[in-house]
Amino acid sequence: MRVGIVGAGPSGLAAGMLLASKGFQVSIYEKNTQIGGKCSVMNDQDGKFTFDLGPTYFIMPFVLEDIFWQCNKNLHNYVDLKLLEPFYQIIYQDGSRLYPRRNYKRLKENIHQFSSADVSGLDKFLDDNSKKYENLFYALRAGYSNFKNLPKWNLISNFAHLKPFTNFWKDLEQYFENDKVKFGFTFQTKYVGRSFHKCPSLYSILSYLEYSMGVFHVMGGLNKLSKAMGKVIEELGGQIYLNCEVKQINTSDNQAKEIVLKDGSSKELDEVICATNDLNHIMKLVNKSERKKDLKVSSDVNYSYSKMVMYLGLSKTFYNLMHHSIIVPENFWDTFEELNKGEIPEDPIISVQNPCVTDPSLAEGDRSVMQLSVAVPNLNTNINWNEILIKKLQTKIINCVEKHLEIKDIEKYIEFQDIKSPQDWYENFNSPYGACFGKISNLKEILGINVNNNLTFWNNLWITGSLAISGNNLALTYEAGRSVAHEIIKKYGIEPPELVNPPVSHFQEED
Repeated sequence: MRVGIVGAGPSGLAAGMLLASKGFQVSIYEKNTQIGGKCSVMNDQDGKFTFDLGPTYFIMPFVLEDIFWQCNKNLHNYVDLKLLEPFYQIIYQDGSRLYPRRNYKRLKENIHQFSSADVSGLDKFLDDNSKKYENLFYALRAGYSNFKNLPKWNLISNFAHLKPFTNFWKDLEQYFENDKVKFGFTFQTKYVGRSFHKCPSLYSILSYLEYSMGVFHVMGGLNKLSKAMGKVIEELGGQIYLNCEVKQINTSDNQAKEIVLKDGSSKELDEVICATNDLNHIMKLVNKSERKKDLKVSSDVNYSYSKMVMYLGLSKTFYNLMHHSIIVPENFWDTFEELNKGEIPEDPIISVQNPCVTDPSLAEGDRSVMQLSVAVPNLNTNINWNEILIKKLQTKIINCVEKHLEIKDIEKYIEFQDIKSPQDWYENFNSPYGACFGKISNLKEILGINVNNNLTFWNNLWITGSLAISGNNLALTYEAGRSVAHEIIKKYGIEPPELVNPPVSHFQEED
């Protein structure tokens, strides 16, 4: 069977790997010059600096390990993962710092500095979320063509774990009293694209997995994951075409018949997967007479906020800084309220990545790379992302970083600089409204009640990527690709491997 995949982002690559491993003739068409989508590499012209364009750390490696295993491959033969310990530091305005980590003893000592009462809350949080993970994580992993295909766990018997009427922050209040401690368990909601007081409590599973399994850096950058997946696809006989934009999907009789490329050539296919972020883009690809009822779905999608990222190539390495730091304003509630109103936060939460302290290969000599990012509204506002606004925000970010990380004169060390605003995510990466964390879902969609991997009007046209999940967590994006691949595999009478949630451990490292 001939399968064409539009887009070589993480989910498209995952689907391509699994289908190629089952003997499907896989062809992936990518409009850009490299694979990976937002999980790709960015270099300066002289090749002195290497940046990850999107995600800067990796959690839940078991998801990709399993995809490689299903292809009779070992992920660790292709990439080198390094556990970060601590994962990052959270810096508050009063100078206090929280260090999320796997070292259980040190983590408890750190929490005790904020609130002695919250130490016991950690044990209860891990214990309760262990049960939630065991019983409900399938809901975040699986894609269903309809509600009847919900997996084997029983929704009613797990109602207490689901807590459908509780948001993430409210859920954390059951375990912790101190707001700074609670904030330390919310970082993963950033990749769901919504604030923790609007995020369903189900997503506490992601925070639990972060603390239980760890946070990893991929040596050479997370873009190495995409390159490894592309290599496997080619080893399995698949084809990846770069600089190859799909302009149209020709359909008739409820079937996608062929794709038409920008150069005018066409390819007949048996199955078509659209691994894109934008349902409107998919609808534009389909010939007008066949769009019909699925067109209305695009107006029902809610999208996340965006981010502005500064990519800095520096002439020195700041060895006194951790790999990751998060600078939190005093009234961080206001930050999210302003985002919800479509305003740029007056005091943004700033994420700082300083990866060369872990991975010197990312820069030449004693140079280093640094990423500074802040959450900002998407383009569904009246904000004009002009040079004046970007410069103003850039100055605010650098001043805040210098103050709280106790480093001086960052700008005098800048040899290379690039800035991505919501406009860039929209124009270059098909992110609707520049919403680089994808769409946001309600609980019904997360549980598969309103989610379709298959566009119902066409029997062989499928979607994956951030449209098929809530948010832009990298591991769940891989899961979206696995899910659609398994649906196609089953369509042709092949039984895919059963999903298994691996055991986790809350170990305590030796000091």
